[in-house]
Amino acid sequence: MSSTLKDSYGRAIRDLRVSLTDRCNFRCFYCLPHGEPPIAPKEQMLSYEEIEYVCDVFVSLGIQKIRLTGGEPMMRRDIETIIGKLSLLKPKGLQDLALTTNGYFLPDRARSLKAAGLDRITISVDSLKPETFKQMTGVDVLDRVLAGIAAAKQAGLEPIKINAVIVRGHNEDEVADFAAFAREHDVGMRFIEFMPLDSGHDWSRADVVSGREIRERIDEKFPLVPMDVARGSETSSRFRFADGAPGEIGIIAPVTEPFCGACSRIRLTADGIRGVDGTGRISKEPGAGEFAVFVDRVNFDDCVPAAFEDSLNLTADRASRVLLCAKHRQTKNCGKQNSESGCPP
Repeated sequence: MSSTLKDSYGRAIRDLRVSLTDRCNFRCFYCLPHGEPPIAPKEQMLSYEEIEYVCDVFVSLGIQKIRLTGGEPMMRRDIETIIGKLSLLKPKGLQDLALTTNGYFLPDRARSLKAAGLDRITISVDSLKPETFKQMTGVDVLDRVLAGIAAAKQAGLEPIKINAVIVRGHNEDEVADFAAFAREHDVGMRFIEFMPLDSGHDWSRADVVSGREIRERIDEKFPLVPMDVARGSETSSRFRFADGAPGEIGIIAPVTEPFCGACSRIRLTADGIRGVDGTGRISKEPGAGEFAVFVDRVNFDDCVPAAFEDSLNLTADRASRVLLCAKHRQTKNCGKQNSESGCPP
């Protein structure tokens, strides 16, 4: 490895999130509070070849983990193709290739994802009750999502993590049920505090079920013990069951317990376009010059300072399509709300 990518606070960037599409077949109320967002034209989407190229460069700069996201990433045609391409980066330093999905397509394609080179998977499930699931996601497909979890286990896409956004008045009464599900199916259950993903316009702190309350609800039925692992740049506080049962609990609390001080992530958007007038800077060690061939301009959200050391000072024409968005919830001097930039955990 010839160089290390760092942000303006000197933190080494090791994790890359790649959004393959902004489309989704679910309509979760906390993600799309105002209905269907504008969809970028197909011709503006980064091609698999472009994604492969920039990921190759990122790995050369020290990226060790790549997670494919969306929208719903499996709505991108032939996703196995890009998984296969990215899996070839493992001899170059990539250690982990993962996918976050709503699980809808997994019953039919979990095995092909594994065969293509995917290591593990995270599946979003906000309720185990059909009616609540439909109310929160806008679709009546809980049975199919649960079948997708089973298919992922059978395909060996483990360890499997299940994400649930907990919103007061909707699913806080299911916290212990989710813990029971983790024990029964030997999966990692991650509870996420409700965040202001719409810049806070419809979000209310009264709807937040705190990480502390989530743990208390689980402890009442299944006592937990903190896992003896260094948190590092992980987003979740991790727990095991005191009675030794299988499964794991993770609590992600960006609202009540901001955790971005050790953030190691950067994001590549599906279309690569947002605020093309801004110029970001990344500090680099000698040998990272090849990064300049592809990335014309690194545009960070407004609350991320642009005063980075050693500007890359790039000029490639097509590279202005690429946006590298630093995940930054309440980082250091950031004055904005946790998630105004829409950076999910």
